Amino acid sequence: MLFLLRQIRRKLLMKNKVTTYLLYGIGEIILVVIGILIAVQLDNWNESKNDRKKELSYLVSYANDIKQNIEELERVDLRSARLAKTADSLIHILITSENDNKESTLGSLIIDLIGYTKYLSQEGTTENLLGAGSLEIIQNLKIRASFVTQEADEKRLRASELYMFSAFNEYMDYVNKNTKIYNDRLGKPIVDKTILKLLSNDTYFLNIIDDLSIIYRESNENYVTRKKQLKDLLKIVEAEIQKLES
Repeated sequence: MLFLLRQIRRKLLMKNKVTTYLLYGIGEIILVVIGILIAVQLDNWNESKNDRKKELSYLVSYANDIKQNIEELERVDLRSARLAKTADSLIHILITSENDNKESTLGSLIIDLIGYTKYLSQEGTTENLLGAGSLEIIQNLKIRASFVTQEADEKRLRASELYMFSAFNEYMDYVNKNTKIYNDRLGKPIVDKTILKLLSNDTYFLNIIDDLSIIYRESNENYVTRKKQLKDLLKIVEAEIQKLES
């Protein structure tokens, strides 16, 4: 092709057809420019195609993370709700009149209240994407923002869990000092009439239980809120995945 163009140019020069040669030269420049533009366009197309493959891979992985986090939130949601109800029941039995089975019921509730919740989130995809500096390949702005704000979105959960852990430690410290909790392993009552009287009249212990009830309920609300956020986000991510796969 280049040889043919050179031949045509040489013949035009030999015939001294300057105007025709100039037009030919312009046409040749235009052809070169068009060739460059096509090459650039093809390169951009290939780069875009590779970015969409990477984006799809990230989004599929992200969707799996979100699903696992929703399941984890279901777990801590149910547990925190149960612990809040246990704390309420414990306060109720401590301030109500005595009954024949009160020591046994109280002991069971004290044991049931031993525990706290901790949300173990999956953040591998977010860490990989941000670590690789590949955030710009995510086209959907809501999804892109969710990668950036993930840590901030879960900050409230972490804060309430730290507060919960502190209150739980205070509870365990009191229970270890004032009940026969070691009897539980032996299948014996951890509360007798003397301990029952102590616990029922100890404002400090009642306040600890009340704090736990409030904290567990607050954590539960945070878990429920975060779970709804992730379910809404999952719908957006899955819609984007379908668009990329089509």
